[in-house]
Amino acid sequence: MRTLVLFAAVVVLLSQPVSAQGKVSIERESPSERESPIERQSPIEGTLPLKKVSLLTSGVGYFEHSGTVNGGTDVDLSFHLSAMNDALKSLVVRDPKGSSLQVRYPSENYIWSALEDLSIDLRGNPDIIEVLRRQQGAEVTLIVLSEEIPAGVDRGARDDRPAFSEETISGVLLSANDRTVSVSTANGIRVIETSALRSVAFTDPRLNEDLRKALAVLRENRASSSRRVTVSLNGNGTREASLSYVIPAAVWKASYRLDLSAQKPFLQAWAIVDNDSGVDWENTALTLVSGRPVSFVQQLYPPYRLGRPVKPLEIAGAAEAQVYGSVMMENATAAEYAADAGGGVNGVMSAQKMRAPAPAASVMERAEMGFAVADSAAVGRTGAGASSAVTDTGFLFEWTFKNPVTIARGQSVMLPLTEGEVEARKVLIFNGRNASTQGTHPQIGVELTNTTGQKLPPGPVTVFDNGSYAGDALVSFLGAGEKRLLSFADDLSVSGSVSANSRRVISAVKISGGVMTITRKTSYEITYTFNNTAMEEKSIVIEHPIRFNAALAVPEKADERTESVYRFNRTLPARQSLSFQVVEEIPASERLSLSGMSIDSPELVSFITNGEIPENVRAALQQAVALRQAANAEASRVDEINAGLTRAEAEQARIRDNLTAVGTDTEAGGQYLARLQEIDTRIDAINAEYDKALAASRAANKAYHDYIAGLELF
Repeated sequence: MRTLVLFAAVVVLLSQPVSAQGKVSIERESPSERESPIERQSPIEGTLPLKKVSLLTSGVGYFEHSGTVNGGTDVDLSFHLSAMNDALKSLVVRDPKGSSLQVRYPSENYIWSALEDLSIDLRGNPDIIEVLRRQQGAEVTLIVLSEEIPAGVDRGARDDRPAFSEETISGVLLSANDRTVSVSTANGIRVIETSALRSVAFTDPRLNEDLRKALAVLRENRASSSRRVTVSLNGNGTREASLSYVIPAAVWKASYRLDLSAQKPFLQAWAIVDNDSGVDWENTALTLVSGRPVSFVQQLYPPYRLGRPVKPLEIAGAAEAQVYGSVMMENATAAEYAADAGGGVNGVMSAQKMRAPAPAASVMERAEMGFAVADSAAVGRTGAGASSAVTDTGFLFEWTFKNPVTIARGQSVMLPLTEGEVEARKVLIFNGRNASTQGTHPQIGVELTNTTGQKLPPGPVTVFDNGSYAGDALVSFLGAGEKRLLSFADDLSVSGSVSANSRRVISAVKISGGVMTITRKTSYEITYTFNNTAMEEKSIVIEHPIRFNAALAVPEKADERTESVYRFNRTLPARQSLSFQVVEEIPASERLSLSGMSIDSPELVSFITNGEIPENVRAALQQAVALRQAANAEASRVDEINAGLTRAEAEQARIRDNLTAVGTDTEAGGQYLARLQEIDTRIDAINAEYDKALAASRAANKAYHDYIAGLELF
């Protein structure tokens, strides 16, 4: 079997979902040790122990180290790559008696920078062929396997195994591909099959040394996914120093046990804490924080570079040949003319346009997250048997455990938050919105009042009753003294149903200023019916969903109200049924102009005949219709007289034309003249009648509009 020994540069970047935090150490480094990124630090001389940990429900943790330092010291912190941005954003160093501070850390791309400076390029995980291709022109020594066939043996014989010998070839590397490697030797160019290569060595000692360094850099990066941050504390003598930072951390959880068996219900609260930080928490003051502080990640770790414009050199050169065009058109500018010619002003080619630099990356608005970590000796309000002090900072709520805790790395613990008697009332809960999905049975629940004296974070509640497990519930954030419903089972002895009905009625009519306003009201009637087959009466809370824009009419007031439901407390008698109705109303108004409405309008006819309209309003509308009819009749009379006048004037014009044609001295002319006199007399009478009818029409129309404008009905 042919053997090919090749080397490969492999870069493996490990990632973890939660930041790994290394141990804080104090050490001194010599200048030479700081120059090489692959050299290890000097031995640890002491430690700054972890003293305080605060875990927030926003997914971050506050870590504080403090202790005694002596002289000028370097404190090393190790952060996972995913935590570097948060660490750089939040690191606080306190050395009040020191002389100066400095924080340094390797750049994000320090590995590639270190590899880039070496003469052998292993960036991008190249294979052996790519490595050789990048070293074209380098002197190499190759050991090649060559097949030896004994004399007199047929090459195609299958029973004889060929013998192999090693050949050393030295020369200058010309090219390399997947099949062959070409080397220029003293005896000419040799082409070797890559499958025959046994080893490759560079003749140049500098290349071999750079290869060793490159592999060391890759090995160090592969072995660790963390980055070292060094804090230099410069000063004299022994003094107290501390440092703190905020990095991603596992969210702590709360869980509850509620026992309804005793005469006085009992609540016990626990906190579940996970230490996945990579550091043992030994005798650490632990604080758990609940709330919603602003928290974000900003890319502070990666280096940023901004583009800059490239300007041409101001170097005098040969004059360019110019082509002159025709005379510019009137009102055309020199710049416009040059643009049309394809060149600069006066037709000379303009300088190349420079690309504008890319805008700088936008900077997030800074938000400082501050919170006070309660002292282990702080006195706060606690429930009975509580093992933690409670501090209310307004927007955050904290539990600081009275005694330091020890949690080994990779371990989780449950710590008691509070316990004691609480107020709780057993009830059934029936939600009208979820009735179709919940089934017909209300849920068994409890009306819990937080009498522990402290705020309680959200979490699951395991309920016990009659000395046994009863079910599970969920509770959201519960303030001190706040009351909350919890449900944990279905009551199969009670069934419920919901029926719905709606109707629309006119609730009010108003006429003012010639405008009639009609207020209609849509009523939504929901009837809840329950049947209790149990031998004991039960309390039930009916949650009725609040309808948008509706007002509660029946009952006039709910026992309680949330953002989305009304709550009504009722009692279900033993082995009886109960019906309960909720009515909500949504008003709507409609405005109509009576002066512009036709007497045969369907809306007006419906208003006059609608029994929902008040009698006085219907009578007023009928009077308005009568006045409108009278005004319409007078207007029709005016139109009729005007039509008669138009006919008479047309006849008068025709006779004048005939009279002109025959003359006044003829017998026919005398007849036409007599008829003209008769028509003139008739037109005078029609005009007088028209004036009288027009006045009557105007009076009738005024009477109608005055009546409409004067109506004030409520």
